[in-house]
Amino acid sequence: MLAATAIFEQIRPLVRRLDAEERLALIRSIAFIDEIPSPIEQTPDAESQQMLAEQEAWFAQPKHEREPYRGQFVAILDGKVIDHDLEQSSLLRRVRTRFGEMPIPILSGDWDATPEYIFHSPSFLE
Repeated sequence: MLAATAIFEQIRPLVRRLDAEERLALIRSIAFIDEIPSPIEQTPDAESQQMLAEQEAWFAQPKHEREPYRGQFVAILDGKVIDHDLEQSSLLRRVRTRFGEMPIPILSGDWDATPEYIFHSPSFLE
């Protein structure tokens, strides 16, 4: 175990410089699991692409057009607000009633861009 600890101490400073995709590639190379598809490499399905396109259309609108929806949630279809509400759950119920399971993003009117979430692996943290 002492040898493994020494190896980890040498590798940690190098690994810290890598981004998430590079870390995943390194782990796969070490573990010989290259045949497992990376979520980063996967192509979004049609539904996900539609949701992304709708979000992009919303955020591409000038800020003054999005301003009236600050403090609310908006449902976007074909790049336009189809409904809005202070309560996300109420908005979701109405959208599902009208459109079923159709992919319609519900976004916060306060956002100026789609939020990004970063998940750190505890194996890379000290």
